Amino acid sequence: MFETYKFIGQKTNWIHNNIYQCLRHICIHLDTVGTIPNNNRLLPTSFYKKFHHQTQKKFLKLYRDFAKVAKQHTVTERNKFLFVFRLQNKIEKMLRDPSFWITRNVRNIQKLIDAAKLITHYGFDILKNGKSAPRYEHYDYIYQYINFCPFCGLSLLNHRTVHNEDYDHYLDKDHYPLAAANLMNLVPMCQPCNQRHKGTQNIIKKNIGFRKAFFPYGTKRTDLTLLDSKLFNSHGVPDWIIGFYPKIPEANTWNEVFSIHERYKQSVLPKRYDQFLAELLDLFKLGNITNQSTDQDIKDYLISNAYPYFVRNRQMASPSLIDCKIAELFVENIDSNPAIIAMLRYGL
Repeated sequence: MFETYKFIGQKTNWIHNNIYQCLRHICIHLDTVGTIPNNNRLLPTSFYKKFHHQTQKKFLKLYRDFAKVAKQHTVTERNKFLFVFRLQNKIEKMLRDPSFWITRNVRNIQKLIDAAKLITHYGFDILKNGKSAPRYEHYDYIYQYINFCPFCGLSLLNHRTVHNEDYDHYLDKDHYPLAAANLMNLVPMCQPCNQRHKGTQNIIKKNIGFRKAFFPYGTKRTDLTLLDSKLFNSHGVPDWIIGFYPKIPEANTWNEVFSIHERYKQSVLPKRYDQFLAELLDLFKLGNITNQSTDQDIKDYLISNAYPYFVRNRQMASPSLIDCKIAELFVENIDSNPAIIAMLRYGL
């Protein structure tokens, strides 16, 4: 992905953290006392302060239902469930090394997971409700630093007062239900990325194999490169070959899930190339470069003036994102491909 989000901090992630603490409290109480905790012992005080009465009642019912299921399991199985809950919420580790999770056998605790899933899914539903609205606070914090979709670089994110962007479960909630309310697993995403491309894909597993993926709140990222493209095919137009720099496994997953190659090759580059050429020629004219200028003058102006201009003006979710990549392709090939100068001279 082009950029990563800043994470607001665990203080805002209190719904997820409290869910785990409640489930842990139930399991420990069953282990030590052998009974289900009373209602007034199920929810932490913070829950009562933050939610209205109906939300409290719903949580209490879900926790009691979980406790009834948990009571039917052994101490070992309950401990295994808590361990699996923590594992599914080590989001960065899951994405960096998915093999450690995919090989887990959870069949003997599946009923516990199913009961907890109802709680985490409800936790996600109320992230935008209540007095504190953690999801909104989370989104506003992200929007301070990045206002475009980093998964495609093509769409601007809206301010929350205009439109609430889709929130994607990066580790999908069907395969990883225990992370459904964890803000570290929830990412703003433009509608095309979320609904047309990622959908409910398992981002760390494809067929029978596993794959690494970018952590949206981490530091690792990549960028596009067009340097393997051929500028002039038999029809005189470019054959676009889109690559990634650096070449890392996470970039391959990014492309597979979000169709980066296809979207740029089919929808972006063909439309933008002619507009780029027109803007490039305008820059040459502003620099008093004409069709009478020497080859060296044209080359020098491209390298020293035009290319730095495109780099300086690069912005995500705008045509300038791809302009600087096409300009870079021109610079890298101008010595070995005389057709570039000939084309520029003809346009001047």
